[in-house]
Amino acid sequence: MSVRASLLGLSVDEMSQTEAVETICGIWRRGAKSRVFFVNAHCVNSAFAHPEYTQSLSQAEFVLPDGSGVLLASKILRLPIRHNLNGTDLTPLICQVAAEDGRSVFLLGAQPGVADQAAKTLVERFPTLRIAGVQHGFFAPEDSAEIVARINAAQPDVLLVALGVPTQEIWITEHFADLSVPVCLAVGALFDFLSNNVPRAPKLFRRLGIEWLFRLVREPRRLWRRYLIGNTMFMSRVFAARMGLTVAPVQRPGAVRVPDSGILAARPRAAAVSEAPYLETPVPSRGNMRWSPDPELRPALSRPMGQPLPQPVLELAPMLVIERESVQVVQR
Repeated sequence: MSVRASLLGLSVDEMSQTEAVETICGIWRRGAKSRVFFVNAHCVNSAFAHPEYTQSLSQAEFVLPDGSGVLLASKILRLPIRHNLNGTDLTPLICQVAAEDGRSVFLLGAQPGVADQAAKTLVERFPTLRIAGVQHGFFAPEDSAEIVARINAAQPDVLLVALGVPTQEIWITEHFADLSVPVCLAVGALFDFLSNNVPRAPKLFRRLGIEWLFRLVREPRRLWRRYLIGNTMFMSRVFAARMGLTVAPVQRPGAVRVPDSGILAARPRAAAVSEAPYLETPVPSRGNMRWSPDPELRPALSRPMGQPLPQPVLELAPMLVIERESVQVVQR
């Protein structure tokens, strides 16, 4: 039985691996439509830096726990999260059931050629799996409409999106209403692992929950900030929440706000909207930072996908001005 818990203000669905596979595969079997995202320690940190990403998570039908950091935080905060449902292990199981059901998969993301190799690996593992199409992730935002049209024309049952956090979740949310796909999965570095472009940590590392250490040793220059600084920030937020402090990402109006800690009562997530509510009319820009002279539009958005948003503009209260002539000086 699945349980929904709140981890630092983010709603996370706790279920076993078997339950997750049955739940996700049941989506296409009953003709429904859902987004499936994963959150690890890095994702939580990203939610505090990207309100767009936080809103995408709040609108997703399923958000699954990923990584030992989330499990450790769950123990400290006394949450019911007990399973590590990382997308790298869960997605092949979903593809296996899709192959048994005669379903098709579309791969979107990663560098040119990587998704093609990942598709070949999936077919080698599951010969009856149908590949509806492949598209690399190096495309301009204005090409998204054409790519969505291609995906819909291919009629896949599962869309695997590997654009990296938070771009993949934001992209899926922006185009979810236009996508005619039952299951949209944000899978991160899955294509790199399937194509052997990036090796996975040995099973011992994964069993001990230190897969992050293996990746850090292999790519220290790229990942030191994410793991050394990021993990420290994540645990600092966890201990702050354990001490009773309010710790939650900033959300825009319209996003689903969840309690800062504790178990949430069973309730449906926010219904998917036809258009992302955070898309606004373009305003004058200065570099990547967009601003608006209208206070109600602050903070405005950064249009390129996945780029940091500007900090909110602080409004100064008007100062009281006293005319010199109105001041009477009384000498005693």
